[in-house]
Amino acid sequence: MSSQTDRIHLFDDWAAGYDTAVTADDHSFPFAGYEQVLTTTFMTAQAQPAMRILDLGVGTGNLAAHFIAVGCQRFLDGHAGSGAGSAATTQSGAG
Repeated sequence: MSSQTDRIHLFDDWAAGYDTAVTADDHSFPFAGYEQVLTTTFMTAQAQPAMRILDLGVGTGNLAAHFIAVGCQRFLDGHAGSGAGSAATTQSGAG
């Protein structure tokens, strides 16, 4: 990547198919165990309703969605890395 703009375009192109890639049945690198990582992170946090969470580097919001589902509140939204990533976060219900 030669510039920030190149990185943003990379993430924009990837955002539309990201959730499909991370849940693919082949469980190939780098997404092997992706759902387990999300679940373990969520369980380790011992989230409670109304807990405030700091959300940085949100991507498509897959981890934030776990916290929101139990009633946590995000008090700072991080940066998704691209406009398309931010749109995907909103569509996931975590935005």
